[in-house]
Amino acid sequence: MRLTGGSLSLATGLAALACAAAAIAPAPAGAATFGKTTVGASKDVFSADRKRVMAYTLPSAGAVSQLSIYLEPTTVSGQQVMKGIVYADASGAPGALKGVSNQLTFSSTQAAGWYALTFPTALELPAGKYWIGVLTGASALVAGYRYDSVANSRDYNQNTYSAGPSNPFGAPTIDSQQFSLYATYSSGGSPPVNCGQGR
Repeated sequence: MRLTGGSLSLATGLAALACAAAAIAPAPAGAATFGKTTVGASKDVFSADRKRVMAYTLPSAGAVSQLSIYLEPTTVSGQQVMKGIVYADASGAPGALKGVSNQLTFSSTQAAGWYALTFPTALELPAGKYWIGVLTGASALVAGYRYDSVANSRDYNQNTYSAGPSNPFGAPTIDSQQFSLYATYSSGGSPPVNCGQGR
Protein backbone atom coordinates (compact mmCIF):
# COMPACT_ATOMS: atom_id res chain seq x y z
CA MET A 1 0.00 0.00 0.00
CA ARG A 2 1.13 3.57 -0.69
CA LEU A 3 0.26 6.89 0.89
CA THR A 4 -0.22 9.52 -1.81
CA GLY A 5 -0.43 13.12 -0.75
CA GLY A 6 -1.10 12.05 2.81
CA SER A 7 -4.20 9.99 1.90
CA LEU A 8 -4.66 6.25 1.54
CA SER A 9 -6.26 4.94 -1.62
CA LEU A 10 -8.95 2.55 -0.34
CA ALA A 11 -9.12 0.62 -3.60
CA THR A 12 -5.34 0.14 -3.68
CA GLY A 13 -5.31 -0.93 -0.05
CA LEU A 14 -8.06 -3.51 -0.53
CA ALA A 15 -6.36 -4.90 -3.61
CA ALA A 16 -3.09 -5.30 -1.73
CA LEU A 17 -4.82 -7.07 1.13
CA ALA A 18 -6.61 -9.39 -1.32
CA CYS A 19 -3.29 -10.29 -2.97
CA ALA A 20 -1.70 -11.01 0.40
CA ALA A 21 -4.62 -13.21 1.44
CA ALA A 22 -4.57 -15.09 -1.86
CA ALA A 23 -0.87 -15.82 -1.48
CA ILE A 24 -1.36 -17.20 2.03
CA ALA A 25 -4.54 -19.26 1.56
CA PRO A 26 -6.03 -19.52 -1.95
CA ALA A 27 -9.77 -20.16 -1.80
CA PRO A 28 -10.44 -23.74 -2.93
CA ALA A 29 -13.11 -24.29 -5.55
CA GLY A 30 -16.04 -26.44 -4.53
CA ALA A 31 -15.70 -30.16 -5.25
CA ALA A 32 -18.60 -32.11 -6.71
CA THR A 33 -19.20 -35.44 -8.47
CA PHE A 34 -21.11 -36.96 -11.35
CA GLY A 35 -21.58 -40.64 -12.08
CA LYS A 36 -22.53 -43.66 -9.96
CA THR A 37 -21.45 -43.05 -6.36
CA THR A 38 -23.22 -46.07 -4.85
CA VAL A 39 -21.93 -49.65 -4.68
CA GLY A 40 -23.88 -51.85 -7.06
CA ALA A 41 -25.71 -54.96 -5.88
CA SER A 42 -24.31 -57.31 -8.56
CA LYS A 43 -20.75 -58.53 -9.13
CA ASP A 44 -18.59 -59.19 -12.18
CA VAL A 45 -14.89 -59.24 -13.11
CA PHE A 46 -12.87 -57.14 -15.54
CA SER A 47 -11.69 -58.85 -18.72
CA ALA A 48 -8.45 -57.96 -20.51
CA ASP A 49 -7.81 -55.25 -23.12
CA ARG A 50 -11.26 -53.73 -23.07
CA LYS A 51 -12.59 -50.23 -22.51
CA ARG A 52 -16.05 -49.61 -21.14
CA VAL A 53 -17.79 -46.29 -20.48
CA MET A 54 -21.09 -44.86 -19.22
CA ALA A 55 -22.73 -41.51 -19.99
CA TYR A 56 -23.34 -38.84 -17.37
CA THR A 57 -23.95 -35.09 -17.41
CA LEU A 58 -21.47 -32.54 -16.10
CA PRO A 59 -23.94 -29.84 -14.95
CA SER A 60 -21.54 -26.89 -15.15
CA ALA A 61 -18.09 -26.17 -16.52
CA GLY A 62 -15.41 -27.68 -14.31
CA ALA A 63 -12.01 -29.29 -13.91
CA VAL A 64 -12.22 -33.08 -13.59
CA SER A 65 -9.37 -34.22 -11.37
CA GLN A 66 -10.06 -37.94 -11.01
CA LEU A 67 -12.39 -40.87 -11.48
CA SER A 68 -13.18 -43.20 -8.58
CA ILE A 69 -14.03 -46.85 -9.11
CA TYR A 70 -15.19 -49.53 -6.69
CA LEU A 71 -12.97 -52.62 -6.93
CA GLU A 72 -12.77 -55.88 -5.03
CA PRO A 73 -10.50 -58.94 -5.17
CA THR A 74 -11.63 -62.14 -6.86
CA THR A 75 -10.46 -65.75 -6.64
CA VAL A 76 -7.76 -65.04 -9.25
CA SER A 77 -4.32 -64.08 -7.89
CA GLY A 78 -2.06 -61.47 -9.40
CA GLN A 79 -2.35 -57.87 -10.58
CA GLN A 80 -4.51 -56.05 -13.09
CA VAL A 81 -3.76 -52.58 -14.44
CA MET A 82 -6.26 -50.01 -15.65
CA LYS A 83 -6.61 -46.35 -16.57
CA GLY A 84 -9.55 -44.00 -16.27
CA ILE A 85 -10.88 -42.54 -19.53
CA VAL A 86 -13.21 -39.69 -20.49
CA TYR A 87 -14.87 -39.34 -23.89
CA ALA A 88 -17.00 -36.56 -25.33
CA ASP A 89 -20.53 -37.35 -26.44
CA ALA A 90 -21.22 -37.70 -30.17
CA SER A 91 -24.97 -37.85 -30.81
CA GLY A 92 -25.63 -40.22 -27.94
CA ALA A 93 -22.49 -42.35 -28.27
CA PRO A 94 -18.90 -42.00 -26.99
CA GLY A 95 -16.85 -39.92 -29.45
CA ALA A 96 -13.59 -38.01 -29.06
CA LEU A 97 -11.13 -38.87 -26.29
CA LYS A 98 -10.87 -36.07 -23.70
CA GLY A 99 -8.46 -37.51 -21.16
CA VAL A 100 -6.62 -40.54 -19.74
CA SER A 101 -5.69 -41.01 -16.09
CA ASN A 102 -2.52 -42.29 -14.53
CA GLN A 103 -2.29 -46.06 -14.26
CA LEU A 104 -3.81 -47.90 -11.32
CA THR A 105 -2.48 -51.35 -10.42
CA PHE A 106 -4.95 -53.47 -8.47
CA SER A 107 -3.60 -56.50 -6.62
CA SER A 108 -5.53 -59.56 -5.52
CA THR A 109 -4.31 -58.89 -1.96
CA GLN A 110 -5.96 -55.47 -1.77
CA ALA A 111 -9.22 -54.81 0.03
CA ALA A 112 -12.54 -53.98 -1.57
CA GLY A 113 -13.22 -50.27 -1.76
CA TRP A 114 -13.10 -47.09 -3.82
CA TYR A 115 -9.87 -46.49 -5.77
CA ALA A 116 -8.79 -43.22 -7.41
CA LEU A 117 -7.82 -42.87 -11.07
CA THR A 118 -6.13 -39.46 -11.06
CA PHE A 119 -5.46 -37.36 -14.16
CA PRO A 120 -1.95 -35.93 -14.66
CA THR A 121 -3.62 -32.56 -15.24
CA ALA A 122 -7.25 -31.80 -14.45
CA LEU A 123 -9.52 -31.92 -17.51
CA GLU A 124 -11.09 -28.51 -18.12
CA LEU A 125 -14.50 -29.36 -19.57
CA PRO A 126 -17.57 -27.32 -20.47
CA ALA A 127 -20.96 -28.42 -19.17
CA GLY A 128 -22.44 -31.31 -21.11
CA LYS A 129 -22.67 -35.07 -21.49
CA TYR A 130 -19.52 -37.18 -21.12
CA TRP A 131 -18.70 -40.88 -21.16
CA ILE A 132 -16.51 -41.98 -18.26
CA GLY A 133 -15.00 -45.40 -17.64
CA VAL A 134 -11.87 -47.55 -17.66
CA LEU A 135 -9.48 -49.34 -19.99
CA THR A 136 -8.09 -52.57 -18.52
CA GLY A 137 -4.74 -54.24 -19.20
CA ALA A 138 -3.63 -57.62 -20.49
CA SER A 139 -4.21 -59.53 -17.23
CA ALA A 140 -7.82 -60.56 -16.69
CA LEU A 141 -10.21 -61.47 -13.89
CA VAL A 142 -8.08 -60.14 -11.00
CA ALA A 143 -10.19 -57.04 -10.32
CA GLY A 144 -13.85 -57.42 -9.56
CA TYR A 145 -16.41 -54.63 -9.83
CA ARG A 146 -19.95 -53.92 -8.71
CA TYR A 147 -22.87 -52.84 -10.87
CA ASP A 148 -26.62 -52.43 -11.11
CA SER A 149 -28.65 -53.42 -14.15
CA VAL A 150 -29.76 -50.30 -16.05
CA ALA A 151 -30.90 -50.76 -19.63
CA ASN A 152 -28.42 -49.65 -22.31
CA SER A 153 -26.19 -47.93 -19.74
CA ARG A 154 -22.73 -49.16 -20.81
CA ASP A 155 -20.79 -49.04 -24.07
CA TYR A 156 -17.66 -51.15 -24.53
CA ASN A 157 -15.25 -52.55 -27.11
CA GLN A 158 -11.92 -54.32 -27.35
CA ASN A 159 -8.85 -52.08 -27.09
CA THR A 160 -5.27 -53.24 -26.57
CA TYR A 161 -4.07 -51.61 -23.36
CA SER A 162 -0.53 -50.99 -24.58
CA ALA A 163 -1.88 -48.97 -27.52
CA GLY A 164 -3.80 -46.61 -25.25
CA PRO A 165 -7.49 -45.79 -25.58
CA SER A 166 -8.55 -45.20 -29.17
CA ASN A 167 -9.58 -41.76 -30.43
CA PRO A 168 -12.40 -41.72 -31.31
CA PHE A 169 -13.99 -44.44 -29.22
CA GLY A 170 -15.02 -46.70 -32.11
CA ALA A 171 -18.06 -48.88 -32.66
CA PRO A 172 -19.40 -50.07 -29.28
CA THR A 173 -21.31 -53.01 -27.95
CA ILE A 174 -24.04 -51.91 -25.54
CA ASP A 175 -25.17 -53.71 -22.38
CA SER A 176 -26.87 -52.92 -19.07
CA GLN A 177 -24.03 -53.09 -16.53
CA GLN A 178 -23.89 -49.65 -14.89
CA PHE A 179 -20.82 -50.15 -12.71
CA SER A 180 -19.78 -48.12 -9.68
CA LEU A 181 -17.63 -45.29 -11.00
CA TYR A 182 -17.86 -41.52 -10.73
CA ALA A 183 -15.91 -38.35 -11.56
CA THR A 184 -14.80 -35.61 -9.17
CA TYR A 185 -14.61 -32.04 -10.45
CA SER A 186 -14.16 -28.50 -9.21
CA SER A 187 -16.16 -25.51 -10.36
CA GLY A 188 -17.10 -22.03 -9.23
CA GLY A 189 -14.84 -19.96 -6.99
CA SER A 190 -14.08 -16.26 -7.10
CA PRO A 191 -12.33 -14.64 -10.09
CA PRO A 192 -8.55 -14.37 -9.64
CA VAL A 193 -7.21 -11.21 -8.05
CA ASN A 194 -5.10 -9.02 -10.35
CA CYS A 195 -1.85 -8.57 -8.48
CA GLY A 196 0.07 -7.02 -11.39
CA GLN A 197 1.68 -3.60 -11.34
CA GLY A 198 0.11 -2.28 -14.55
CA ARG A 199 -2.21 0.71 -14.54
